[in-house]
Amino acid sequence: GVRDQPTIDLTTPLGKPVKLITASRLAAEKNINLIIRAVAAVQDEGIPIELAVYGEGGQQADLEKEVKELHAADYIKLAGQSTHLEDLYPQYDAFVSGSFSEGFGLTFIEALNAALPVISLDARFGAQELIDDGVNGFLQPFKRGDEAYNVDQLKIAIHRLLDANYAQLRKNTQQSVKQYQDHVNAEKWKVLIDELRVD
Repeated sequence: GVRDQPTIDLTTPLGKPVKLITASRLAAEKNINLIIRAVAAVQDEGIPIELAVYGEGGQQADLEKEVKELHAADYIKLAGQSTHLEDLYPQYDAFVSGSFSEGFGLTFIEALNAALPVISLDARFGAQELIDDGVNGFLQPFKRGDEAYNVDQLKIAIHRLLDANYAQLRKNTQQSVKQYQDHVNAEKWKVLIDELRVD
């Protein structure tokens, strides 16, 4: 489960620059390079934007090179590993994923619980189960093997975020993960334990 989050100010406006966060292993299948290119493309349109990439892994050097080649080091940071993402989420405006398939998507749940809308490719499992397109985030189609298309779709999703009613999105995000919050899980366990108790 995720911590109950009663204290978030849901009326916080979208930042200028808009600040995106992603967190995962730095592995090829996470497609963080696609996110980096999409963010750079939005920046090149004159829209102020920042990206923080949390995580470690084999792709670190490649991603650093990508950021350097795009002259993006001022606004895209590889931030290393963090064990306290839930404490960092309030500094950001949205969570972004470039993965084609996710497991259960605990990072999505944590981000949504912190009232961060999620931008993602329309991946099976995690994304499709947790993201209601246009309600608590944005799901975009993808084509395996077509990087230009996928970068463009992530860019479109960022524009959708910029055009959205951000306060409403934030309200919807927390609503969408209520069932995973600790107090709900605790109540479910209590009911189960009560049922198992023998008189």
